[in-house]
Amino acid sequence: MTLEELDYGEVISIVNGNLASANRLYEEGKINWVERDILISACGLARKDKNAEEKLYKLFQEYLEGEGFEQMKQFVADKSRVTWLIFVKSYKVPKDVPPIEEKRFDLEEHRKKIVIIRNSLIEVFEKK
Repeated sequence: MTLEELDYGEVISIVNGNLASANRLYEEGKINWVERDILISACGLARKDKNAEEKLYKLFQEYLEGEGFEQMKQFVADKSRVTWLIFVKSYKVPKDVPPIEEKRFDLEEHRKKIVIIRNSLIEVFEKK
């Protein structure tokens, strides 16, 4: 399945804030992680989140060669079925995107950073 094959109601639900649906579609293998992140970022864009807009722009630059960003912004602005259909017909996310790199939380690395911070704070307070 691709973005083009998603039900419009499902897309609008995600853009309006139902991020669990985007994750469910990803976990079921219906969309890849880039498509999921595009939908989640579109939700942020609808809420005027500048970080989401930057992330969406980066996704378009990397995976869609910069094409379609303005069309997606137009869709988020008016949430029209027509602008969605124009977007999905014109811009395809490649199926062969690299797997997402999951960053595991490393407790030992975290402890080392805490020790460095603690030692720095001790030095600052000892000087006073």
